[in-house]
Order: sequence, then C-alpha cells, then structure tokens
Amino acid sequence: MKKAYLNENIALANGQCCCDEKIENYNLKLSILRHLSIEFLGMPQYSRKKLLESPRAARILFVCNDAMIVIVHFARSSNRVITLVDSSTLEVKHTHQFDTSPQPLIPHYDFDSSVLFLTSKGDRFINMFEVIPTDPYLLPMASASFPNGHQAISLHPKIVCDVKAVEFQRGWRLTEKSMERISFRVPRVKKDLFQSDIFPRALATWIPVMSASNWFDGNYQPRLFVDLCPEDMQPYIASPQPAVRRSILQPQPRSQSHTHPQQQLISDGNAKSPTAPNGFASTVPQTPSDIGECRAEALRGAVDPNERKIVEMSWSNRIGVDLTLEQDRMQGVDEEEWYEDL
Repeated sequence: MKKAYLNENIALANGQCCCDEKIENYNLKLSILRHLSIEFLGMPQYSRKKLLESPRAARILFVCNDAMIVIVHFARSSNRVITLVDSSTLEVKHTHQFDTSPQPLIPHYDFDSSVLFLTSKGDRFINMFEVIPTDPYLLPMASASFPNGHQAISLHPKIVCDVKAVEFQRGWRLTEKSMERISFRVPRVKKDLFQSDIFPRALATWIPVMSASNWFDGNYQPRLFVDLCPEDMQPYIASPQPAVRRSILQPQPRSQSHTHPQQQLISDGNAKSPTAPNGFASTVPQTPSDIGECRAEALRGAVDPNERKIVEMSWSNRIGVDLTLEQDRMQGVDEEEWYEDL
C-alpha cells in the first residue's frame, strides 16, 4: 500500500486499488474520531475516484500546500504518466506523458521550493519539475545527470542545505558500489547575500510541533516554519529597473498662424520635412520609421473624426501612394502584328 502523509490527510493507492484502480483520500483524524463515536456532521470521511489506467505500481504525494495530489503511474502500455488532481474533489487538473520505461517512477517533493524530483531504478538522470496550482501546472527544469545509474535517491531536510552556496536541496544516491552525495544549486552572482526568493521560510519537518497523544485528543497545532537566513548575511533586495524612455522628436516653438488646426499640416515643395499640427518638426530627411512616428503624433492630436480623416489624407499626399498596377506599365503589340494561325 503506497501512502502519502501530510497534515491530517492520507491518500491511498495500489493497496486494494490494485483491483479497482481507484484513489482514496482519507481524513485520518476524522476517521479515528468517528471510530470513537464522535460525530462531525457535514464533513466527508473520504473521497474515492477511479483515476488509474493500469494496476501497476503508482506513487502519490500531496503538493502545493495540500491543494493538489500528484500521481505518478503507468498508462495501459508502458508509458509513465504524471497526473495532478484536486485534493478535495479528486478532479483531474493536468496529465503529462513522461516517457516509456518498465521501471516505476519514484517521486520526491520539496515543500518549500515546490520542486518535484522524479527518478527510477537504474536511471542516470533526476528529472525535476516546478509544480504550480495553475496552468501549465508543471514547469520543466534542467535535469541532473550522472556517469552511472543508481538504485534509489533520498533527500535531506532543508536545514542541512548550504544557503551561502545557494544550495536549495541536498541528498544521497545509492549506486551498486557506493553512496554518493548529491547537491542541487542555483547559479547566482551575489552569493554573499541571502537569496530570499529561493529560500522562503522553510517547513520545519525536523521539529515536532505536538505529541501523538495531543494529536489523538483532537488538538491542532499550525505548521512550524523557520527562517534559513544566517545571522552574518543580509537579504538580497533587487533594485527596481528604471522605466525606458525614448525621445522621438524635439518640440519646436509653435509659429503664429491664423489658419485652422486642420490645415496646419502643409506640404511645401521646397521643404525637406513635414510640419505636424502639434508643433513637432524635423530638420533631417525623414526615414520611413520617422514618418510613421510623425504621423502617429499627428493622429494623437486630432480628436475629432473629421480631423483624423484630414490628417490621414494629408499624410497620404506627403508619402505619395502609388495606386498604379504593374500590368499597366507593360507594353503590348501592334494590331498588324497579330495573325491568325490556320
């Protein structure tokens, strides 16, 4: 029977499920209290749903703060599948076809970073995904590769990680002849500062918050989280990026004119650049990008639809749109050159 423990819930798979291929989600404390004839109205004891396609071995874990359950199982063939379901309703949220192999995947989950580690017996790789409760649910990360295969891996609690080296997980891999320590690190430039985005307050699984007798008595204690920042380190605070500003054209003094604003956009045959009604002008020959930017500035100044139409017509005359077709420029043959082929 494969179990996944966290808080007060327990999810069972592949015990009696090997025949009916179902997942059962129990509230363990509620089940025990009901067994002791203590009634809780309106609270379901467990939920059950058929989710597995094959009776072969499956592994399950609670992820995303108990909001979801990840199921690593087989399809009807030898395809290995990762399925994410809602922990309360057992509704399937996402299905990911992993690969094809006869070995079952063994999942390991880091609660603080929400990283899912996947490997199997004989593999030389450890595949990693970041699990999030919204679409796309599984974000692939770079896999860890080794020169030889391993039998299994095991991960340490977060308290043993070297935060000064930006090590977010540490563990061991069992090979045929040795035990090798493995380390997962994130490349960062400022390692002298504490990376709070990688090391949030960690769930202290190595510190008990209550005794078993208190738990059976129905007492509740919230989870214990600890700060991993050493005393001799300062937290890293990213400086805000300044807004990028781009100056298009330099404003010039507006000339005194009694003409209507709609007629201020003029076309002078001797002028080298157009003058827009908003007072912007250019003293250099206009490139296509400059012309488009000047036209956009002129359209912003025209609020009335009629003004916008006049501005667009003026810029069309300035650009000089050629409406002739290519075949109109082609030359034909004289009538006497035609002859009938009998």
